[in-house]
Amino acid sequence: MSRLWNDPPLKPDGTLDYAQLTLAEICEDVTESLLDRVYNGGDHELVPYLDDLPEVEEIAVGVSGSEGLVGLMEELLRQEGEDPAFGSPRTREVIGRIVRALQEEARSSA
Repeated sequence: MSRLWNDPPLKPDGTLDYAQLTLAEICEDVTESLLDRVYNGGDHELVPYLDDLPEVEEIAVGVSGSEGLVGLMEELLRQEGEDPAFGSPRTREVIGRIVRALQEEARSSA
């Protein structure tokens, strides 16, 4: 089981410290957030993002996310404060950028 669910690295404000997460953990966090909004929130427009995410199991173990990906995750965290349903065009644009970054970094980690 991932440490995201039992001992996640947190910043002083209580949010996830993405700089301390592995690439697989970041992918797992994004996947879980999108799944929640699709299955619990009924937002099926997010399914293409889910479909495009790399499989967590295919990402090399222990590889860190890039500084750019960490920055995108921080940006999504800020957007989520204003748009918890991930419905705004700006939030969707950030999610798309995160998915593309995860695809590229997962390919590079293999």
